[in-house]
Amino acid sequence: MERRPCTNQEECRLAKLPRGCFEDVHHEVFPRRNYTGKLEKEYRELDINKVLGCRALHDEFHATHEPPPKPPGNVMRAAVNAARVRAMIDANEV
Repeated sequence: MERRPCTNQEECRLAKLPRGCFEDVHHEVFPRRNYTGKLEKEYRELDINKVLGCRALHDEFHATHEPPPKPPGNVMRAAVNAARVRAMIDANEV
């Protein structure tokens, strides 16, 4: 999973709050309501589709960007299968 931490604490609107700035997971494929089937949910949760980053930047991104087009099922299936193969290879390299 990629990481995009808060780079400007002085201008971050969340840094001024008692809790302060924090990181959370942004899914590159959104909104969640568009990914309801088992394959779609698994695809959405792949590490390649997630970024850990500043919540303020996450909010800004969703306010300024349209959701990406949902990939066809065969594309999602190929990505999920590739991730499973990578996981098996990684497990055998231990």
